[in-house]
Amino acid sequence: MTYIKDGGADAGIVPVPPLTRTDVALLLFFIFLGFFWIGLRLITGGRFVMPSPYMLLVFFIFAPVAEELFFRGLVQNWLKRRVTSIVFGVSGANVLASALFAGVHIAGWGVEHGLMVFAPSLVIGFLYDRTGRVSFAILLHSIYNLNAAVV
Repeated sequence: MTYIKDGGADAGIVPVPPLTRTDVALLLFFIFLGFFWIGLRLITGGRFVMPSPYMLLVFFIFAPVAEELFFRGLVQNWLKRRVTSIVFGVSGANVLASALFAGVHIAGWGVEHGLMVFAPSLVIGFLYDRTGRVSFAILLHSIYNLNAAVV
């Protein structure tokens, strides 16, 4: 079993569950859905606008890494130790972390944007709950952010 250092207030070593075929299948399915959504937007009249090099770094590297390390690696992990409820297969910790994530986006970009990021945040949090791998969350977040380049 692999172990990671948890950076929460009550820091300690927490196990990362072994990766299963189901986890890999879920990751691939969610990646497919991300690209499918982008394709759907493109065939229904959207067009891809190449972001500037700066925005590429922000949308596909800096934001996903920073946000997922904070919201999954810290917030969701901290909540997981305190909130044990599960609703429709989604942990209460994930719901609360996703609501906080959406709230931050509402504060920065408005209600519509905040509501648009809530459902993908739940999906990313679900995968994180299953695998314990923030790298998967970062990858899915980066793919979701490709939508910012479709106008």
